Amino acid sequence: MESCPKCGAIIDRERLSDPVVVCQECGSMVNDVEKVEEKKQFWSFFWTLSVICGVVLLMFFYLRNWQGQATAVSAVANKTNIWVCWG
Repeated sequence: MESCPKCGAIIDRERLSDPVVVCQECGSMVNDVEKVEEKKQFWSFFWTLSVICGVVLLMFFYLRNWQGQATAVSAVANKTNIWVCWG
């Protein structure tokens, strides 16, 4: 957390190491639990966005490699897989 959640003012790095951070602009306080929760939300968002970007890139390269035949190839593969499972 480098900015105050209430007013958005930037908080000095020296203050961030304290267990309770007080904003120098509005005086609101943020404790360790709120800092930990904010960190969890940030990393959760980061990893979710990373996975989505990775899937989009994989799909792009898959479609680029197979050009217009991508859906036909996967449909044929699925038919053969189903046939093997049931046969």
